[in-house]
Amino acid sequence: MMTDQGLKSLSDSLQGLTSLQSINLHFGPSIDTITDQGLKSLSDSLQGLSSLQSIRLEFGGCKMITDQGLKSLSEGFQGLSSLQSISLDFKECKMITDQGLKNLIESFQGLSSLQSISLDFGNCREITNQV
Repeated sequence: MMTDQGLKSLSDSLQGLTSLQSINLHFGPSIDTITDQGLKSLSDSLQGLSSLQSIRLEFGGCKMITDQGLKSLSEGFQGLSSLQSISLDFKECKMITDQGLKNLIESFQGLSSLQSISLDFGNCREITNQV
């Protein structure tokens, strides 16, 4: 089972892969061993991936991810000027609220090459139509 420490190790291995163009990671369902700290580790590793064009992350059912984790991930997207496609799955992450989704969406504004966004926040009970 993947944990924050495992995600940190995986994230550390991404650093220095400056030619990497695509990341596709799937975790879940119903994992409670990945938290905001794991997303922070992943975010830190993204910042040096200047050639990244596509990212797909599936954390559906990861029960311990909160708005803070989304904020950390959002910070990792900054500076990814080649990023064209983002697909994020956080369905059934019950600790994410409107504020977390708002912060995430705002982080996309500086990504001038972005052409495609897919977000799944189904069954996130704290997200309303007020975003």
